[in-house]
Amino acid sequence: MSVPLSRRAGLVFPVHQFRKKMKEQRVGKFVKKESAIYLAAVLEYLVAEVLEVSADLTWEIRKKRLIPRHIFLAIQADEELSKLCQNVTIMEGGVVPLIHQVLQSKKTNSSSKRNRKSTEN
Repeated sequence: MSVPLSRRAGLVFPVHQFRKKMKEQRVGKFVKKESAIYLAAVLEYLVAEVLEVSADLTWEIRKKRLIPRHIFLAIQADEELSKLCQNVTIMEGGVVPLIHQVLQSKKTNSSSKRNRKSTEN
């Protein structure tokens, strides 16, 4: 009985499936099993890293369920992951919570001008 390549490599991700997809996509003339193992290992590491920082964020905000918003915020908070995923869109992840200073100052300035006019009259 043969042992699956994933188990021999000590991985959870299916190496055989990656190799099959690499052959279908014709990434090269030949696809060695070592290249599929490398791809599976790198992807498994990245997924584990994203889940780790997301779980930490979820724990910090005292929630029990990990949602796409937590993944998005965790990636944005991590410098290296943010750089890696700068062109990635996470479905239902939302946007970075930021209100530009110029927008905040206009509202405060206009309300203070109204207050000055009312006190002058």
